[in-house]
This record gives sequence, structure tokens and C-alpha cells, in this order.
Amino acid sequence: MTATYERIATYTVTGSTTSIVTFSSISGAYTDLVIIANVRKSGENGEAMFVTFNGDNNSNYSYTWISGDGNSVASYRATNDLRIQVYNQTITAGTFTVNILNIPNYSNTTTFKTLIGRAGTDNLRVNAVAGLWRSTSAINSITLTPDFYLSPSWQIGSTFNIYGIKAE
Repeated sequence: MTATYERIATYTVTGSTTSIVTFSSISGAYTDLVIIANVRKSGENGEAMFVTFNGDNNSNYSYTWISGDGNSVASYRATNDLRIQVYNQTITAGTFTVNILNIPNYSNTTTFKTLIGRAGTDNLRVNAVAGLWRSTSAINSITLTPDFYLSPSWQIGSTFNIYGIKAE
């Protein structure tokens, strides 16, 4: 069996900055979802992208992220959080960070949903996250929000693509 990526939607920040990107009305026709976000933010250090599903802003999320650059490592764990944090620290304001988020079995209605993500940054750090949404609802909406404390918006040129994986 081979898998085919099918672009569902894309969003590019153009004439002004944006703070929230939502992919909605996601069909249940795929086996998995993949989001590739190439983001540039105005701030630096400690930047994060937060992920929520189906507009759920309750304490139904848990995640663990790790980060390393060959010299130092960091990790963080959160339970009963309001969202999943994807850590994508960059040291230079205005540089791009690529985030790849995999969401397997997103339309299954008998299991909780998982997210596995990774990011590479301009300071040669590699970041990874494993997240859980404690809901058996099929995912039909995904919201991506920047860390408002340090970096209130994504800058012009940031792109967000969501793909569905079809098993053939």
C-alpha cells in the first residue's frame, strides 16, 4: 500500500501580520494529516506555536517537548493544558522556522488523538514534541496560534499547508 499526500488547504501571510490560522471543515477522507508551517515571527527566544483541535480550549491536552543542539538539551512536560505547545525557538528575530506536524488517525472516533511534531531552527537546535488531545471526536478543525507573550504575530511570508494522506 502506498500513501499519497493531497493538499487540503494553504495559507500565506501577505500584506499584514496574522495571529491565528485555522484550518476548518477538514474531511474525514484521509488516514492522517500533516501540517507544514514555515513561520517567521517578530520576536526571538522561547517562541512557540500552540495547537488546538475543534475549538476545544479546555484542559484536555498533554504534551512533552525536547530540544537539543549537540551541546545542551532542554525538555518540558505539561498535563491538563489548554493546548499543545510546539516549541520552535529561534535566536534571530525575523528568521523562518519550519515545523512539521503529523496527526495520525485524526478521524478515528474510538481513540484519543496524537500529534507528533518537529522543528529546525536558525540556532541549529532540533525540537520535537509528542502531544495528546484527550477526545475521541474526529478532528475537523485545527487552530495554530503563536506565543502571544513573546511574539504576537506571524510575519509576512509565513506559510501554512495542511495535507491529507490517502492510503491507496
